Amino acid sequence: MDALRMMALLAGAGLVGVLGCSPSSDPRQGGLAGGIYGLSSGAYEERVQARRESLSRLDSIQAKLKTERAELEVEKRSSEVRLGDEQRRLKTLQENTEALANNVKYLSENLQRDDARVNTVRAGVTELEREIKDIEAATDAGQLKQEQLRRKSVVLEDEYRKLMDLYIELAK
Repeated sequence: MDALRMMALLAGAGLVGVLGCSPSSDPRQGGLAGGIYGLSSGAYEERVQARRESLSRLDSIQAKLKTERAELEVEKRSSEVRLGDEQRRLKTLQENTEALANNVKYLSENLQRDDARVNTVRAGVTELEREIKDIEAATDAGQLKQEQLRRKSVVLEDEYRKLMDLYIELAK
């Protein structure tokens, strides 16, 4: 019987210990008595409802963030397309500018060459005019015979044709 008394005494002490704890509505802290107290006072249901509301707010925030992310992705793709378009436009502009620079260089070289040719034509015309005046003066003075005059005229006409061909080529 001593064993039976001992068990009753231990059970009574355990019951006093459990009931003597301050009850908490949080089942993680209150143990069995706290759980029973939480259920009977409605605190457990309030805590569950608060957690549901918190979860609902978090779900709403997550949905907004997901929508915002999708919008940002669309904006990012659009920006990438615009950037690609601008880069292609810039590359085309650069290629066109390089072609223009090459054309300007070519024209400048041709212009310098043409300027030299124009100066050659000018000098030739000036020389031709001087020779014609010299021949006219020599003819008027009777210093040239008819055959000499004809030969000099042929040479001058040949120089004139060469100058005229060069002039026509420059005019093109």
